[in-house]
Amino acid sequence: MKSELKNVILNINPKLLGIKKIRITSFKKLGIGEGNINYILKIESKQFVCRISMRSGDNKLKQEFQNLRDIENLGVAPKALYFHKGNSVFSKDFAILEFFEGTPFRMGGKKFRAIQIKKVARVLAKVHSKKINYKKSSESPYIEVFNWSKIFIRRINKYTDSKYQKELKKINLIIKNIIPRGAKSVVTLTHGDVCPSNIIETSKDVRLIDWECSSYSDPAQDIANVILDLGLVSKDLDIFLSEYFKIRKDNRLVERLDIHKILAMNNYFLWEIARTFEIINKELPEEYLQKTTAKSHLRAAKKNFKQLRKMIRVPLFDIELIFANSNV
Repeated sequence: MKSELKNVILNINPKLLGIKKIRITSFKKLGIGEGNINYILKIESKQFVCRISMRSGDNKLKQEFQNLRDIENLGVAPKALYFHKGNSVFSKDFAILEFFEGTPFRMGGKKFRAIQIKKVARVLAKVHSKKINYKKSSESPYIEVFNWSKIFIRRINKYTDSKYQKELKKINLIIKNIIPRGAKSVVTLTHGDVCPSNIIETSKDVRLIDWECSSYSDPAQDIANVILDLGLVSKDLDIFLSEYFKIRKDNRLVERLDIHKILAMNNYFLWEIARTFEIINKELPEEYLQKTTAKSHLRAAKKNFKQLRKMIRVPLFDIELIFANSNV
């Protein structure tokens, strides 16, 4: 695949990449994500990111590319330079994006500095303030986020019996019942996966990468992810919201956040269970399996469920027991 991809890139109009001539001097695998393989591409002295979609019949990479184009003038994300629609020459969609030097926000109990929190708040406020034409969904942002839990449960149900399926369904129904009926929607462009590994700190600011999950939804969804994944509470949360509101006003944001945090934590919990089963059954690319373990995802599932039960009263669920017949 790599040689075919190189041949396609060599025939791209170099002006689209902001260079005079295309001569590839380096082509290294950067990593593999949920639906993409990423390479660092060096042409002469300039570096680019090449994202290849591994999904067939999926327009997510094309939508990601367009969303990056829409916010290019904000300077908060990599520039989208070239998009290839899969064809007979190279069957997979791929995009070439700007590469910038930086360091991902660290995970694992690190306390973030006030200046870092403010930078993330400013980036999200700019994204959420961008006026973009989009096709309105028939469902509320709450329901769209909740529907991911149903997808994860269907994935889990492939490996479990009716007892656990009923228990998860009961928990999910309790979660669904917190969604207000007829709530007025607030919709903007959202990143969809604002976690520490997707926040890159450069020498001057922070930028967001991996816009694969970007969509038009409630900005409270992004902020709920930030609060949960960066562990923002008390003073740190006040710092974030204060900085965010300097750029974008939203009188009902805090009210919607309470619901989105529960929806997000429920999704985190279910995703970790589904991913544990997929790792056990070796249903993921070999490179992904080499960098993670079923045990680490099982621990994360238990931690997330514990957090969920602090947010909302749901029945106990024995996560260890669901894997009793599996080699974890």
